[in-house]
Amino acid sequence: MAKVEFALKSTLSSGTITVTELKMKGWNSGTANFAQDLSITGIPSGLVYSEWTFSSNGSTEIKLVGTDTDNESVVLTCSPSATATDLADWYIMVPQQIAANTLEFTVSYTFNDGNGYTETFTNQPAKLTGAQTWGTDSHTKYTLDIKPAEIIFDVATICGFDVTGDNPTVIVQ
Repeated sequence: MAKVEFALKSTLSSGTITVTELKMKGWNSGTANFAQDLSITGIPSGLVYSEWTFSSNGSTEIKLVGTDTDNESVVLTCSPSATATDLADWYIMVPQQIAANTLEFTVSYTFNDGNGYTETFTNQPAKLTGAQTWGTDSHTKYTLDIKPAEIIFDVATICGFDVTGDNPTVIVQ
């Protein structure tokens, strides 16, 4: 089996973030069969999951933070050098390969800047862009850096206005 655990941090420069809900989906939670056919002695050289085959497909979503978990909410102190806070909930999963852009986390949280400004973000999605392998006898820890997404402006053109005459026009340079 594969142990999967989770941690949270926020590398914003200041304030606090209160995570009120965190969910994960996108792996096969169906019924699997194990047939030992490898003769690896010692520590494997890579993540191996080939002895497991799924007899059914499943699509489960687990809640890691929120109602009915050991983590009702998690308060994070924001700092560029923040230390991750381990969640109490962890899981033993069937070893498997998860395709890129399939494993998805959804988080709801409130940001408090410490000066009276708060903003709540609900059901913010984040997908892992790389394929994930949960190998037999492996331990995977996902650390999520919780913060609002930055807004990046890309100014590729400058517009000038000609408002003389009866037909104003926009000039793109």
